[in-house]
Amino acid sequence: MPTEVADLTAGSIHKVDLLGQEEDIVALAEGRRIGYIPEKKGMLRQDGLVTQRELDEAGVIDRAWAEKQMLSTYDKVYLRFRNHSAVRLGERYSIFRTGGKVTHPVTGEHYGFMTHVVGTLRVTGIEQKIVTGIIESTIEDIHRGDFIGPLGNFERQIITKPNMREIQGVILASLIPTIPLFGEHHVVFIDKGSRDGVEEGNTFSVVRQGDPLYHTGGEDEAREYPEETVAQIVVFDVKENASAGLIVRSIRELVLGDKVVTKLTDTQASLVQ
Repeated sequence: MPTEVADLTAGSIHKVDLLGQEEDIVALAEGRRIGYIPEKKGMLRQDGLVTQRELDEAGVIDRAWAEKQMLSTYDKVYLRFRNHSAVRLGERYSIFRTGGKVTHPVTGEHYGFMTHVVGTLRVTGIEQKIVTGIIESTIEDIHRGDFIGPLGNFERQIITKPNMREIQGVILASLIPTIPLFGEHHVVFIDKGSRDGVEEGNTFSVVRQGDPLYHTGGEDEAREYPEETVAQIVVFDVKENASAGLIVRSIRELVLGDKVVTKLTDTQASLVQ
C-alpha cells in the first residue's frame, strides 16, 4: 500500500482538548499530522434555530414608510409586538426570517424553525399600538413580515470550557439544511440544551460504533463494538431544549441523527463524583 494511503487510513482523533490550546489532534502514522492548529477562539455570525415559543413572542415588521418592496438602511418601519409593554425606546433588535421546520431525526418531535438574520433596527417611537423603528444595518434586503427579536451578538465569540456533566444526544439539524453531509466549520444543532445541563463552550464528541461497510446486524450488532470518536463540536449558543455548535474537527462526514456525547477527563470525573 502506498505510504500516503497508509497514513490516511491510520487517522484518528485522540482526545478532547480546548480549541486551539494544544496541537491539532488529527494524527497520522509514523507520528506525522495533517490539518492545522486553529486559533484559541473563533467568530460566528449568529443565524440559528428559534423555538415555537420564541417565535410567538417575536415582533414583526407590519408596515413601512418607504414606497418600495425591499427595505434597507435608514428606512422607517412600523412594528407590532405581542407584548407591547416590554419594548423600550432606543432598544436595538435583530431582524430575521424563518426557514425550514426542524424536526427530530429520530423521534419526529417538532423543535422549531431555522432562522436567518438579515439586519438590525432601533426603536425610535412607541405609540399605543404601533412601535416605530429605523433600520440600522442590513445583511440582505428586508421585507414587511420579517420578524423582530433580541439582538444578541452578530459575531459570537467561541471559547471552550471543561465539560462538567456527561450528556448524550444526537445531531438535530444543520445550519444549511440542503447539505446532507457536513464536516469541519459547519454549524449544527444538538437536541440537548440548558435543561439537560449543556453550557456554552462545552465540547461534544460525535461517536460511532461498528464497521461502516459491514453492518448487516443493524444497531444491535453495532452496539457490541466500542465507540469511536469521529468529530468534535463546540457549543456556542444554548436554548432550553437545543444547542448550536461549530464542528471544529472531523475525520468522517457527519449526518443528522449521529450520536453525540460529552466526555469528562479523569480530573473532571472525580470532581463530579
